[in-house]
Amino acid sequence: NGNPSRPGPRAHLPALATPNSMSPLAPRPRPATLAALALLSAHRSGLATCHGDARVALQCDGLEDGAAAAVALLQRDGLASRAARSPRHAAPQRKGLRDDAAVAAGGPFDDRKRCHVVDGGASNSTSQCYPDLMLLGNSKCGSTSIAAYFLAHPQVVLQTWDGGEFTVPDNVAKAGGKSILWETNIFDDHTRNKADAEAMTWRTAPRIPTAAVGDYLQLAYRANYFAHPDVPFRVLETYPNAKSIKYFVILREPVARSISSWKFHELDRRSFRKAIDDGILQHRALHTCYNESLAEARSSGTGSVRHVEDLPVDAQRAIVDKCFWGRADTHDTTWPDSNYLQLMYGHVEKSVYVDYVRRWHSLVGKENLLVFSLEEWTKDPSGMYKRLAAFAGFEAIGAHGFKDEAELSEVLAREYNEGEDASPYASVRWAAPKRGPEVMPTQEDQAKLAEFFRPHDEELFKLVGRRMW
Repeated sequence: NGNPSRPGPRAHLPALATPNSMSPLAPRPRPATLAALALLSAHRSGLATCHGDARVALQCDGLEDGAAAAVALLQRDGLASRAARSPRHAAPQRKGLRDDAAVAAGGPFDDRKRCHVVDGGASNSTSQCYPDLMLLGNSKCGSTSIAAYFLAHPQVVLQTWDGGEFTVPDNVAKAGGKSILWETNIFDDHTRNKADAEAMTWRTAPRIPTAAVGDYLQLAYRANYFAHPDVPFRVLETYPNAKSIKYFVILREPVARSISSWKFHELDRRSFRKAIDDGILQHRALHTCYNESLAEARSSGTGSVRHVEDLPVDAQRAIVDKCFWGRADTHDTTWPDSNYLQLMYGHVEKSVYVDYVRRWHSLVGKENLLVFSLEEWTKDPSGMYKRLAAFAGFEAIGAHGFKDEAELSEVLAREYNEGEDASPYASVRWAAPKRGPEVMPTQEDQAKLAEFFRPHDEELFKLVGRRMW
């Protein structure tokens, strides 16, 4: 957190330098590599689907040719798949969940941890844990900055594609960008199953000395998790602590979010009007199917349920599979469902927040989900951070947190991955041409969207108990 002289729980980790930090003797990124990083950032999960050592450039399951070439550049410069090559990340023999009192360490978060002992003896073993905190997004709402603010706290570690981050790297902090390795897309690929999710969890979870695991809260972050219909079901079936994890969602006035999403994704060649017309029609088709399914459920004796999210878990998932994934007219299919970029251009659907809040409430518990808005954050960053910290279970300022209000304010003054100008496509020389003014959002388009979102916003405000913008 920029103050290494101040004692804190990270003092337990002298031998665990930031796992994805590079040695001073390691090869430095070349200019072409920077373009490769930009491309992989554009493809969101580029490193997520690449495995192995020398074969990494050939085993990019689902990556397009350009992204595969980018991974080859990263391999050349020693930046790709470091986790797969590291001895720390060899497939371990895990010795069971850390419910066993024999491995309890007595840290401040010890009673919340669900971990596996990975290796070592009784006095020097290391463990990997399921996350304690999950930042679910939403995309284009400022979630990258929130992830960085969490990570800046000395008691928070981040689960990443190369085995964990213990503080915000200097290069990320100075550039105000983001690391493409921060978002572990374990659950937001419709083609994956529970075994895939479990394997990816242990490939990305940091290894921490078993005696110190109770000193940290582990954060998992993915901006697409909130509005991906599979994710809450998969978290629930994969993580044994799913109903004790603390979940966070940052939202944004939906017209602004939709515009930001469309501007950011420059490879979506539809006009803004076409994109929102498609999104509105898809949402209406989805809810027509939901309502028909609810009518069938009521006729079979489920009672007077109003929403799909009021049904038992298996019934909810069956309806989502039938209505969302089972039809091509109910969600964005610019990228097919079998592609890891699925739903990337769902600019409208990802802005209809109330359905997704209901689903998360239903599956993991309303008491475990904190929903807030970019507008609320902007009004009082320090106050909102303290609220997030209290919900997460750590102190924002104090002996185990930031030393004072000034230090907290300094951390929160940095912005990460800010605005549409951060689009990764801008730095790739063969990127799609810039859009002309004839396809840009008009006042009429924005008014149409505002009218569409209004009843959904009112339902959301009633659900969370306050107006958020």
